[in-house]
Amino acid sequence: MELNESLRNLLADDATVRERAAEGLYDSPERSTLLSSAEAAPALLASVERGNRSAAALLLLSYAPGSAPLLKKLAAEHASDLVKLRSWSRPVPLSVAATVALSRIGDADARRTLLERAAEYPDAVRVFLLDVLTDVDSPEVWHQFAAYLHDETEIPEGVPSGAARRRVADRAVDAFLDRLNLPVSFARNSGGRYTTDQIDETLRVLRERVPR
Repeated sequence: MELNESLRNLLADDATVRERAAEGLYDSPERSTLLSSAEAAPALLASVERGNRSAAALLLLSYAPGSAPLLKKLAAEHASDLVKLRSWSRPVPLSVAATVALSRIGDADARRTLLERAAEYPDAVRVFLLDVLTDVDSPEVWHQFAAYLHDETEIPEGVPSGAARRRVADRAVDAFLDRLNLPVSFARNSGGRYTTDQIDETLRVLRERVPR
């Protein structure tokens, strides 16, 4: 989808079209460049102000100059509203997506929230945070989220038909390998479970390669 079409769709009357446009932009590997255009940031801000409450739209705001006041307003007034990263994703509180976006902007309170609440988030939020690890740029937060590598909770995401359920730990390995390109000795296994040795290796390499 071309940028101009995406921007038009961000302002469409249909809420679903607006949300899909945000998802498309978020999934683009060039989203930072796309959002730097003179037209993109105002269109995104207007889309969110008109009710676009997709997690993708909120996360994209971290690439839009001047978005912090809107993110803080949404987090304060709609904290418990549920948002999704994609149509098939499990919903999470809007406040979580806004906190990730604000942390990326450099908001100290938001970053502190991620650090302090990481251990108490339920599994759906943990999966969400791992799925948006690309938007987390703090090594301190990475190391806090590394505790998820030992979370044995089974999750519904990423399970091929007939296969055993994956765990938060498996999702965490994928997330850290993708985000940090960690040089581990095993192949990525996005549809299955990692062994204890592979999980331990991921944590060890993370600690060696990324100082706190």
